[in-house]
Amino acid sequence: MSDRILPFVIQRANAVTGWTPPAASSSAELLRLFSTQVGSTTCIEISGIVDIATEAKLRAHLGAQIERGARDLLLDMSLVGFCDAAVARVLASTDARLRSLRGRVRVVDCSHGVGRLLGLTDLEHLLEVPPP
Repeated sequence: MSDRILPFVIQRANAVTGWTPPAASSSAELLRLFSTQVGSTTCIEISGIVDIATEAKLRAHLGAQIERGARDLLLDMSLVGFCDAAVARVLASTDARLRSLRGRVRVVDCSHGVGRLLGLTDLEHLLEVPPP
């Protein structure tokens, strides 16, 4: 399909179905975090976009969990749609901080993009990422 026709087709399909793309008023809305406590493990579901614009929100959330006493962080990153090197920086620094406190960070599930980035940076071994 031609590059000129595709936007028209998408626009027409959206008009027919009534679908509109979600509006994000801030970069913080692009990243969603949900935490639960299971025994001594803090499970965090991360979804959306992890990049330089949302890095501070992720870092702050993980830091807050550590300040509350979390020493075992279990991350589900299967719903991360896009990530850049920011995710590697945050996970590496969080892991180093927790290791100094005799804790650890583990990634139990991740999207293809996250898995690829963690593999390229060799963080998949440090964070115990399961094979795809």
